[in-house]
Amino acid sequence: MKREKGLFYVLGAGVLWGATLGLYGRFMSALGFTAMQTTAVRMLVSALVFLSYGLFANKSIFKIALRDCWMFIGSGIVSIAAFCYFYFTSLAYAPLAVVSILLYTSPVFIMLFSALLFKERITRSKLVAMILALCGCMLVSGLMEGFGTVPLYGVVTGLLAGLTYSLYSIFARYALKKYGTLTINLYTFVFATLATLPAGGAVKTLSMLTASAQPLAVGLIGSLLCSAAPFFLYTKGMETLDTGKAGILATTEPMVSALVSVVILKEPMSLWGALGIALVLTAIVLLSRSPRVAPEADAAPEQA
Repeated sequence: MKREKGLFYVLGAGVLWGATLGLYGRFMSALGFTAMQTTAVRMLVSALVFLSYGLFANKSIFKIALRDCWMFIGSGIVSIAAFCYFYFTSLAYAPLAVVSILLYTSPVFIMLFSALLFKERITRSKLVAMILALCGCMLVSGLMEGFGTVPLYGVVTGLLAGLTYSLYSIFARYALKKYGTLTINLYTFVFATLATLPAGGAVKTLSMLTASAQPLAVGLIGSLLCSAAPFFLYTKGMETLDTGKAGILATTEPMVSALVSVVILKEPMSLWGALGIALVLTAIVLLSRSPRVAPEADAAPEQA
């Protein structure tokens, strides 16, 4: 039963990300926020949500050992903050459907990290998956239509988003051995806020956010829907699912993002681009049959 709930948690996270993250980035950009400022607002609102919960409902989520801060620096700054910055930057150069599929090269990076960190063997099916993912990325970048249809900078930042996003699963898996979901979410977003708010210009970002009802509403509601809620669901799902399985289930995001891109944002999608997306999704399905990232993935988290 717990595993079934984990499936729904991660699927829910993927749907929320896919339906809201790209729109949030587009709206914030239209309001004049830079990629770093958009990231900072997303991190700040999410941190405030979990801080408020801890203060008023469950103070135990604040308890961590100082020696474990590296986990949250990793999940917050090295992963989530960097991922958001690269994702929102890529959105300025490429259609949402392309950025989303570049982001979901993350299972390939997870596979490489698992081989490096946990000595997992790279099998033939994994190699095939990597080749499919590489071919898919070349197709969505416009290779068959004259390379550069999607600017190289947009492709590179999209792939960097996939790389940094994959690191969240690695750091969160370490943290889940000692801490609960809410504690991980809280400190992930606190550290991410401490890094991104000054980088985006704290005074300017907050002034823009509170200048009128529109940016405040987009910032608050958008951050709740594309950050606080899905990250809680995803991390909660990882309590009962191994990292690889969680990563695969979250691939509902690029499919939902593709629909949002074409139907709502009216962004064009070529036949070759659609084929590239299909190749990456095929690679992800192949990786779903691969061993999990860490042998201790099913260990129950200890409450801090």
